[in-house]
Amino acid sequence: LAQVLRKCAPLLHPAMPGLSVIVPTYNEVDNIRPLCERLFKSLKDAGIEPAELVVMDDESKGSAQTEKIVNELAKEGHNIRGHFRKKAEGRGLSSAVMLGFDKAKYPVMLCMDADL
Repeated sequence: LAQVLRKCAPLLHPAMPGLSVIVPTYNEVDNIRPLCERLFKSLKDAGIEPAELVVMDDESKGSAQTEKIVNELAKEGHNIRGHFRKKAEGRGLSSAVMLGFDKAKYPVMLCMDADL
């Protein structure tokens, strides 16, 4: 992850407003905290700021716990937010990614899996 972000850093112009990392999740409770911590450390080390992590959860059994972890991480100061989809918003990986792009704060976006 750190190597990829270091390679991306020169592509981000200093005037660029930031990077949104979209992470679709389904039963990823155990991966959210380690992912967030590694991602934000790697972003900082690569000099990519500002950046946000957008968790797009697909109404799995672990959705409530994932939402709790996302909220805890946000309270700890990480720029993370989640969208916890309902069936009416669509199902599956591709629709989660597309909805994540719509919800992204920054025009530069990266999509990655939650399982490191």
